[in-house]
Order: sequence, then structure tokens, then C-alpha cells
Amino acid sequence: MFLAVSGGRTAGHRSPVRAAACFFSILALVLMSAPAAASAEIVDVPPPTDCDRYPLAADGTHRQTFDDYDPVGGIAALPPRTITELQPGESATYCIGFQNRGSDSQTLALQVAEVAADDEGLPASQRDAEDQGASKWVTLPTSKIVDLPGGVVAWLVVTVRVPDDALPGSSYASVLATDATPRPQSDAPQVQAIPSIASQLFFDIPGDADRDGEIRNIRSPRVIWWDGIDVGDLPVFERFRGLGIATIRFSWRNTGGFTSDVQGRLDIKSDLSGKVVTSIPIPDSVVLARSERDFEATWKNDIPLIGRFTPVLEVTGESGRVERFELKPIWVIPAWWYLVALALAIVIPLAIRGRSRRRYRTLLERVEAAEARTGEGELEDWDDASDEWR
Repeated sequence: MFLAVSGGRTAGHRSPVRAAACFFSILALVLMSAPAAASAEIVDVPPPTDCDRYPLAADGTHRQTFDDYDPVGGIAALPPRTITELQPGESATYCIGFQNRGSDSQTLALQVAEVAADDEGLPASQRDAEDQGASKWVTLPTSKIVDLPGGVVAWLVVTVRVPDDALPGSSYASVLATDATPRPQSDAPQVQAIPSIASQLFFDIPGDADRDGEIRNIRSPRVIWWDGIDVGDLPVFERFRGLGIATIRFSWRNTGGFTSDVQGRLDIKSDLSGKVVTSIPIPDSVVLARSERDFEATWKNDIPLIGRFTPVLEVTGESGRVERFELKPIWVIPAWWYLVALALAIVIPLAIRGRSRRRYRTLLERVEAAEARTGEGELEDWDDASDEWR
């Protein structure tokens, strides 16, 4: 980065205006030239329909290698989630893989775990989800992937058999891979996080189970302090935006027995014109049966300078029924109004104090002048010879 400085005067003779302009120019150049976080790119690997096409390793997995590989670290589950429909008593096989996206060889311990909603309603691998547990349906070909080189995918032939008495609805399981690479032991006590990743298996057993849900706990702000300047998503500017964005939060409660695919959008409508200012899509997400998941949509672009706007939320669940809610209006107030009010709150008391001090000085000067005039009159009326007033 090069900075051009014009000659003619030394730095010690620059005016404050030129110095301020130079400072902001340098700040803008630094922000614009800040490098983005480096990231390597890996092409997603589609799961094969038949794992046997790849060579069989000694640990019972089928290994797929790549000639061109750029390590980024971590382990990837392929695919992250499989959703399928099976009949009671039916059996099926699936190809599930784990790719080592690091540079060093790793060993992974495998186990079948349950899937249940976490505190935010996201599907997570757990061991205490007895209601929808299908871990007993799944059989793995091995319990460990040994010495998986960087970039290589280990494919597993996973066998699933649905019990004859399986109830209608959705049941869940996951194949959990945990880092089990041998590492040198240390005598000093250590706290070590062991990474793990799962490939989730969702099974839908057809039947008379319900497919329904409802929106709950809608929350939205009432005021946005907005400056009318859209400066993008640079983190350095996000700090200055403060309350200049509106995040509408809600949750979807799946009251049915099947996994619910939730989608929708949030429309921001002007109360003055009645037109939709912007539409914010709500990405498609799954909500486990008989669970509740949190959602949010943030209005941070296309915000007018001032006005009153009503958010309209539309959400579609698994049944196809659209739920529509009109939220309380949001006021958009220019941020400079707040700055002006803050400046007035500071300036007015200072002005009153200054005016009071000036009036006090004026009054004090008048009193001193009066005292001076009174003193001179007393001296003129005093007779030194008789030591008395005339």
C-alpha cells in the first residue's frame, strides 16, 4: 500500500483539516485492504450408490482417494443427513462416509447414537432420546476407522432393519465418528476437547401419525435507530450500527409425529404506502417430531431513513398449511435525532450554567461598583478636625 504525500510544507505546518483528511484516508485504505480469512476449497463428495466400487481396507471400510486435495482441517460426514421412508420389517443399506480434511492421518471411533433436539431445537446426536430412538435398527461394518490419510474418504456399508412393530412416524439415529488418534501422554494434567461428527439417519414409517405444527414465542423490536447508511457487513462498521438492525425471533413447535420441513419468509410492509419494503427468506429447516426449534430473521438491508413498518411473518409446515402473523409495528428513527438529543442534553445545561455565571459576574460587578461609590461618599463627608460626620 502506497500513500502519496504532497510537498510544499512540513508536517509541523499542516492545518488540522488536512491532518484529519489524511487520517481518514489512511483509515479507509486500511479497512479496504484488510485481507480476508484464508480458506481452502474442497469439492463436495457425493455419496455413492454402491460402496463396493472402492477398494476394501483392512478395517472394513472402502477407501476413496483424490489426486488433487487441499487440506483445510477437520472431519466431514458424507452425507450430513439421510432422510428415507421405510416400511415396518423392511431392510436397507446406505453408504455413509467420513473424509479426513486434514493433512495428518487420523483414527476414528464409530458408534451408533440417538438423535434428539438440543436446547435450540437443532438435531443433535445424544444418548438419551428414547422416544424417537432408532439406534437399535442400525448395524455398522466396523467400530473403528484406522489410519485414515488426509483427503481420503472411508465409506461404510450401513445396514438398517426396521422392526415389524415399528410405529408410524419419524425415528432417528446417527453414525457418530470421534477422534481416537493415539497421542503422546503427558504427566501434567490437561483438559482436552475431543472432536466428533455425525451422519444423521431419519426414517419415516408411513401411517396415521399427525403432520402439524404451530408458531410460538414471536419476538421483535419496536424501534430501530438507523443512520440511513448501508456500509455492508464489515465487522468494523457493524459495531457502529448498534440498534440499526431488527431481528425477529420465533419458534416452531412440531406437534406431529413426523419430521417437519419448515420454510417461510418475513415481509416488511410500510404503514404509509402499504407496499412491501423488503422480503427476508427463512431457510428450509427440519424440526424433529414432538420438538420445538428456534428461528430468526434479521432486517438489516433496505432500511429507509424514517418511517413506521409492520413485519408480516409467513411460515409453512409439513402439512402445507401457511400460518400468517402480523407483528407490532417497528419505528425507524434517524440515528442523528438521538445524537442531536444527546448533544442538546449536554449543551443546554452547560449554556444555562454559563448564563448563570455571566449573570452572577455582572451582579457581582454592580455590587462592587456600588460599594466603591458608597465608600468614596463616606470619605468626602468625614471631618478630620472634629472627627465626626458633617
